[in-house]
Amino acid sequence: MMRKAGFLGLALAALLVTTGCGQKIKAENEQLKVQVSSITAENADLKTQLGTLQKEGEDLRAQISGLTAELDTTKQQLADAKKPKAVKKKRR
Repeated sequence: MMRKAGFLGLALAALLVTTGCGQKIKAENEQLKVQVSSITAENADLKTQLGTLQKEGEDLRAQISGLTAELDTTKQQLADAKKPKAVKKKRR
């Protein structure tokens, strides 16, 4: 009889410990689910920002190319304007 009571007490203690830990685990699991949800949303936002920034970068590179070509044209025009012009002699 003592043996059954001891075994029953031990089983009851194990059940209480497991139940208490189970509640902690459930609470922690819920917290982790909230964190995963938050991080997933943040990741989606960052991907959107990345796409926007990449598009802006491409637009800026195109603008730089256009301005570089315009600068080269202006430099060429300036160089042509500085060249001495051939003087035509008048015939008499």
